[in-house]
Amino acid sequence: MSVTCLENMIYNVYVCCC
Repeated sequence: MSVTCLENMIYNVYVCCC
């Protein structure tokens, strides 16, 4: 389960780390 900034934006648009 790699939670990268890009992946986080793809899976969680509402909670984007960027």
